[in-house]
Amino acid sequence: MKYNIVLISIIYNEAKEILLIRRWRDPEQGKWSLPGGIGALETQSDPIVAVADEVRGEFGVEYINYNLLTIKYIKKTEPTICLYFYGMIRGIPQFNNKDATQEFKWFAIDNVIDTEIAFEDKDKEVIKLFKKQILSK
Repeated sequence: MKYNIVLISIIYNEAKEILLIRRWRDPEQGKWSLPGGIGALETQSDPIVAVADEVRGEFGVEYINYNLLTIKYIKKTEPTICLYFYGMIRGIPQFNNKDATQEFKWFAIDNVIDTEIAFEDKDKEVIKLFKKQILSK
């Protein structure tokens, strides 16, 4: 069986805010979401290295102190495994892909939980887990 593997990053700062991007394509175009994708695994087979490459490639910053938070399996058209990482960044994020009409913004964690976001059925559960296990320490 073939699986899609999606690397998703919860990027947070000392103010306990997380970085969300506004999706510029379907599915869920126009909604805020956690940054992620499958592109980094096309050039790097190790997901731990690939997620750092993805953050560096998308925002031009270094992903630091990042760890795997959880894994989610989603069965839709094709079975999908989502690997959720969390960590901080060094530097000021900016989009490296000028062709895409993207936007990003820091959100207070409680605002994210109370806001409609893309892929809400799985991502909100993971954001709540992140808040409970990581930010509450």
